[in-house]
Amino acid sequence: MMKFFLKIFFLLIVINFQFSINNCTAQTQKQFLKIGDQLNTEGDYYGASLWYKKAMDIDSTYLEVVFKYAESLRKYNDYAKAEAKYYYIYKKDRGRLYPMAPFWYATMQKYNGKYADAKKSFKRSKRFFSRDRKGYHYLKVINELKSCEEALNIMKDSIPVDIKNMGSNINTYSSELGGTLLNDSTIIYSSLRDEKMQGNNIVVDTSLYLVRLFKGSKNGNVWTLDNKLDEKINEPNFHIANGCLNTKESIFITPVAIELLIVTFMP
Repeated sequence: MMKFFLKIFFLLIVINFQFSINNCTAQTQKQFLKIGDQLNTEGDYYGASLWYKKAMDIDSTYLEVVFKYAESLRKYNDYAKAEAKYYYIYKKDRGRLYPMAPFWYATMQKYNGKYADAKKSFKRSKRFFSRDRKGYHYLKVINELKSCEEALNIMKDSIPVDIKNMGSNINTYSSELGGTLLNDSTIIYSSLRDEKMQGNNIVVDTSLYLVRLFKGSKNGNVWTLDNKLDEKINEPNFHIANGCLNTKESIFITPVAIELLIVTFMP
């Protein structure tokens, strides 16, 4: 009899311990989601994706968490990962609770250049909006089908072009824009980055990182980062992007908030 009660006692301890772990895990996931939701509201979609990913890694069976992660990926233009996550949701849910998942899955395929696959996916997603044939999403799907068909036709009449990435010395992870070639070996470009980035150019702290202007040079066939431009151009605490030269290449103009900075190059 004593052995029986001891077994019951130890079983209750194990159950209570497991319950405590599950409760703690649930609370941690909720905290990650709360931070992700706040960053998403603030428009920091990359930062939100980091916290949604942490929440998803705890338990990916909650499709709401996966959907939030997919949305943040799409909003900061990581279309390849977003495509995979929308597909995962669609396969699990079949559009019952998340009818936008198949729609965005098709859209990500289109953005990733998979026009034939996107066309098939848009056809499948159309039925989720067929109750309102004058509604935005139904008409949007119809238009996207035409767009994919036109893209496929254009692909048949394309010209071969050799496009090369400038390499990891210039490019970080999807955050470079507005490149201006000063000549065949010098480029001025905008980049969203900060001093806390890891060696693989992944941002780990999104509390304050800004778009700045950088200069790169080509040595042989290799592009390398020279430096960030002077604070006369990269004004502190502002996003600085999309600079351009005048026709005489003597004045560099870049927007700062709603103002324009004009920097004159002295001879």
